Amino acid sequence: MDERFLGDNMEGIWKDFPGKEFDLKKRKIVFTGKVKDAIDYFDALRIARERLFHMYCELQGYPDLSGGNVFRKVWYAKKNASGIPVIGGKSIDETLYEDYVWRIRDVPATDLVATLLYKSNNTSAFECGFFVKEILQLTADHTLVFNPSPFVISDTIEFNYKYAVPDMYYTKVYNDQFKCNRFIGYQDGIDNPFDSIIGTIYSQYDSDCFRELLNNVKVSAIFCIPVTVFCEVREELLAGLDQNGFVIDKLLVLDTALFEANPKKRIIIYSKKSGSINDEMVSAFSMRLIDGRMIIDEKSYQLTAEYIAVGKMTIKDIEAATNKRQVICRKKPLEYNFSKEIKLQYKFTERNGVKAAIASYKSYPDEHGKSKKILSDREKGLRFKSDMDLRLRLERVMLEDEVADIVSKDIRKAFADRLYELSIKSLWYINRKKMSNMDSYNEEIFREAFSGESAIGNMKCIDFVKGDTALYLEKLLTGKTTLEKADYIKQFHKLFSMLVQQKVIMFNPMTNMLKELYNRMEDEQYEVRNALTKKNLLIEEQIAMLKNTECAHIKTEIRLLHMLIVYFRLLTPVPVREMLALNWSDLCINDDYRFMQVSVTRLIERDNKSTIYGTQNDWKRFRIIPIAPEVAVRLSKWKNILLKKYGLTEEALANKPIFGEDYDRKEPKRLKYETVNRICRKAIDSINIEELEVTLPGDNELITDLNKYNSDLYLSNYKYHANHTCKMTKGEINYVMGNIADDTFSKHYCDFTNDAIQYGIYRKLCRWSVMLSERTPGFDIIDDEYSKQLIRKYDITCKTDNSGKMNIYLYSQLGMDIQIMVKEKDE
Repeated sequence: MDERFLGDNMEGIWKDFPGKEFDLKKRKIVFTGKVKDAIDYFDALRIARERLFHMYCELQGYPDLSGGNVFRKVWYAKKNASGIPVIGGKSIDETLYEDYVWRIRDVPATDLVATLLYKSNNTSAFECGFFVKEILQLTADHTLVFNPSPFVISDTIEFNYKYAVPDMYYTKVYNDQFKCNRFIGYQDGIDNPFDSIIGTIYSQYDSDCFRELLNNVKVSAIFCIPVTVFCEVREELLAGLDQNGFVIDKLLVLDTALFEANPKKRIIIYSKKSGSINDEMVSAFSMRLIDGRMIIDEKSYQLTAEYIAVGKMTIKDIEAATNKRQVICRKKPLEYNFSKEIKLQYKFTERNGVKAAIASYKSYPDEHGKSKKILSDREKGLRFKSDMDLRLRLERVMLEDEVADIVSKDIRKAFADRLYELSIKSLWYINRKKMSNMDSYNEEIFREAFSGESAIGNMKCIDFVKGDTALYLEKLLTGKTTLEKADYIKQFHKLFSMLVQQKVIMFNPMTNMLKELYNRMEDEQYEVRNALTKKNLLIEEQIAMLKNTECAHIKTEIRLLHMLIVYFRLLTPVPVREMLALNWSDLCINDDYRFMQVSVTRLIERDNKSTIYGTQNDWKRFRIIPIAPEVAVRLSKWKNILLKKYGLTEEALANKPIFGEDYDRKEPKRLKYETVNRICRKAIDSINIEELEVTLPGDNELITDLNKYNSDLYLSNYKYHANHTCKMTKGEINYVMGNIADDTFSKHYCDFTNDAIQYGIYRKLCRWSVMLSERTPGFDIIDDEYSKQLIRKYDITCKTDNSGKMNIYLYSQLGMDIQIMVKEKDE
């Protein structure tokens, strides 16, 4: 290997450049009948030959970029099961796979690519003769071969070169065929540094990728490019070389008529990394054919860097420019980059201080780098004063219906089999017309999002889908309100939904983000509503509710059940589904302190079946709750009615539901969840709380009456009065409501099932009961004698201290402590 490229001084490499000879080595192209039939069939159906190569790769077991071919999996299973092709009513895909692709499955990948890309044996002469010899002068361990043909690969694979191939299809099949890992897809970027890069540029896309790779090259860059392509990408390519510190040192102008039936002029550019492109003189050479050998002409032409930037690249034009010592050429049109792939060309003139532009559009370069003007000149409305004004006017030109139709058709044709490689702005542009028919489509959002140098607009669709969607949109949505963010996300969701329908991508990357946003907005609405909604009833409102329920004009037995339900819901923290699951066996009387308790261990599922808490988290809802005296009295009354009416024993009633019906059956029915909710809601409605409605904005408008029954008002009311009226601790409230304690003391050190603690909770609960019975003069909530005696029963203790004062202490069984101080009379 020639080590000269590795040094800082590259002068030695050009010392013997004039007069170099290269053999025209023709490589036989494997054009078997099976391969020819497959290619001819694809051409007849006007299916891109690239699709044949992709299907060949899929058949070898390599995944498609879009996630794999669904038909292939089904077809492959049938093929293995039956051993014969699927016959009868075959689709085009089935025909392609079975009759053509399957037959060429054993053809080596390099032979297939060569057959697809080259039409004659002469075409391989340049790569096998000239380019391979140039590659072999570079150090294998430090050289990247860009866009190599199958012939170049075959001639150099024995050395340790790295190869940059177009995509994952080429990477997979080449790595497998040659049993190595030296092929890299340049569309994904290459991070490893190299001393030299050498290769062929066929299109503008190749040029863009080549420029990106220059960041990783240390010494030299050599590339061959058709003259027509070079004219299209000249400005960007030269700017890329300059930005990375490369200087064009030599040019070789190659007339391919020397060895091709369809000649296309090419140039080979040799560049080194040093100096500045603007102060260098470049030597240009041509190639001639002598006795079947290509020889670089010894005559050289000295060109300025300016000429390379604007001049033509033919031998005749180079000679003319050298002889005249100046460059004469037409002013090159400027370009307006509407998107990464869509560019509008324009020229402008200035007269009397007024600037006017003429814009046109050239087709996207084909695989041979050719493009042609396909849009008539546009000059109406293109008068401007500043560059920004001109950009706005050119963008309006691109959005005209006639222009959009022509450009969209051209881009779709150029990227027919790889729309996923287009930038997001280009995909929006070619789908604008269809999206305008969608409900709630807002084009202004896309125009704002893609205006100027839009980072998200220039992203490739496939990169956006694979990456972190939220991160890409973060900059775009910075400073916007929640509703504005929602509008942006919804519009981008529409765009990607259409791309999914067109099978450009496999899934919509905005779906999860849209769901999260909707959930967050809905949660925010409910948080606002919950912050405003009535959460507790005043004592007077509770008394009125109980009074109205007790005075209802219904049968005594049913009225007692309704009252029991309302009292139970009001004075206990048991939700409806747990309440309906209670049996009589869950009630007990505490022997030491003489108060009623209930054990909560089950709930009613939506199928109306009782289920015991059993999971790791649910078992923590097992709890024992003290029952207020008013509820205890009514439970006792209801139990006595059932025992007398149905002739049941205590043992028989034990396993039957407390809140049920048809107790004469072996399995009584439990009341329905809806029935209990209706009774509870009716009790609240009976006090006629004034309506106060509020509407929260959004797509799903939430209308709520702030003062009416929302969610479970009984539970929120219990929590409020347990805290403010009964003065329970936070740990006690969390326990009785079945919540996990949020403080360490309550969670790990308190046993709330202890009788003394239960009695303490019961005594605190009695404070609420006393307020219900004593806050309304002339009306006694408790109408039975037992309850009245229970409320009015006190324990009296008298004590006399040393000062002669008598202190009388009254302890109510309902928790009211009264202290009376009486001064002893003088004797």
